[in-house]
Amino acid sequence: MRDKMSGGERRFFRRGSSDSGCLSVPRVPSFNNFNDSLKNGFFNDIDISRNYGHGTIPVEGRESHTADLGEFDRYVEMMQREDRRGGYPSWGDVDDYNNYSDDNDSHKHHNDGDSDEEYFDSRFKGQESEEVSDDNDASKTNSETNSHSLEQFPFNAKFWAFVRSILAKAVDVGYQELPDSTATVAKGPKDADAFLSKVIAIGLLNPIQPATLAKEGGFDEMKVLAELLHATSVGLVAMRFAPECVQCGSEVMDTDMLGRLPARANCQGCHAPNVIDSLDKIKVMFCFNSDVLYVLAENYSCTPSQDSMAQTAVFAAVPATSTGSGFAYSVGTGEETEIAPALPSGRYRMHCPVAKTDNILVVKRDSVDADEPIKLTVKVSQLVYKHKRDSRKASLEVPHGKISFHILPDTRSFFVLWVQKDVDDKILFHLPQEERSVYTTATTVMHHPVFNTLFQEHQIVSAPTDVFLSISNVVLVFTDIVDSTKLYASVGDGDAFRLVRKHFQVLFGAFTRNGG
Repeated sequence: MRDKMSGGERRFFRRGSSDSGCLSVPRVPSFNNFNDSLKNGFFNDIDISRNYGHGTIPVEGRESHTADLGEFDRYVEMMQREDRRGGYPSWGDVDDYNNYSDDNDSHKHHNDGDSDEEYFDSRFKGQESEEVSDDNDASKTNSETNSHSLEQFPFNAKFWAFVRSILAKAVDVGYQELPDSTATVAKGPKDADAFLSKVIAIGLLNPIQPATLAKEGGFDEMKVLAELLHATSVGLVAMRFAPECVQCGSEVMDTDMLGRLPARANCQGCHAPNVIDSLDKIKVMFCFNSDVLYVLAENYSCTPSQDSMAQTAVFAAVPATSTGSGFAYSVGTGEETEIAPALPSGRYRMHCPVAKTDNILVVKRDSVDADEPIKLTVKVSQLVYKHKRDSRKASLEVPHGKISFHILPDTRSFFVLWVQKDVDDKILFHLPQEERSVYTTATTVMHHPVFNTLFQEHQIVSAPTDVFLSISNVVLVFTDIVDSTKLYASVGDGDAFRLVRKHFQVLFGAFTRNGG
């Protein structure tokens, strides 16, 4: 979501699971802590499937929207070490990275006084223009064409320094979890602003929109796309295909294979029906694996229009926790922790596209000074909208507008306490074309030489198990006989037909001689 009331940009994003069959080379994650948690029954109460099954595995004690720069550096160094005419390291080589001792782990950290660009310059100096030796045996296994495709996009240290500088902002801001899944911690406007500021700061990377990232960083989109495709190959990021919603402009759904996209689907954020029939209307995005950027969220961003944000009465972030414990915000209490004034009587819409919730809030009357705040405890799972014909939006009712919201993110998804006037969906959910951001399309990606080199042998289009569909370059030739109608009239049908047939014989002969 983008908050245009404050002049800033607020975006909240879904973290696609990096272990869910995305287009990336498989990696071996470390599950030691996860297995220990299973033995202790830590995750027994988690029902990720109730929210469409896309959530990142929760990590005990770790705040959502945080990054591990050491893990990021490890993947970048993996890409830097390989010339782009050869293959990537064997997974035995990758294991060598994991086995580095803490005493010799200099590749994971840099001096606090160094900027990210200085840090990368010191480690990767000259990599962008370094000549590749012709005696590299591994590179000789690639075709001359593929080698050239990779060589024209050398390792870009400045780009990864830019990415790292953004990731460095994904730090703890004080939203710690509690062991009790029914407990909440009171938060105020300063807390909410701190978390939202963090989300905004890393918005370019969560998820990564190549066209937007290129524009903000001053890079060429094709070069950015090349780096992200290489990053996909080593498992740093996962590539996702997502149709643009005709109504809200967000992602209707997402998948790792184009062929898995249906012909029609309802948007998981705004529920609008969509026809999916054009590669130019399908976004290509990249999500960091959760070891690098840990985000508990179920869906991608929804970008509200200026008209929609004008309907907002309450807006605050509720980050997810591994235990399901939550956070509390108050309105109309007059205390320092109040995030908004009391809600006037009326009917409101509570909608969070990130957690896929949509419900009604009814305030029966205006509050008076003598009223005590109403404690409203809400489990996010109770508000998830299922998109079924017989579904009804959950309705919450309070006697007056002084409310203490106690939100329990039991679906382990980032949730936005977003209360708006209950106006027409076309106002709340429609994003005009002029307010939409540019994005990299599936057409652009499928014509990128690095994509065709790295992924031409990968099945990105669904097919029966006994059929393997691959990507290849083809040449289509269109020919036309000028004034063919007049030709038939002037020389007669028989002679004209023989000329046309001769025309095709010449063409097909040329195709055959050239391997067509």
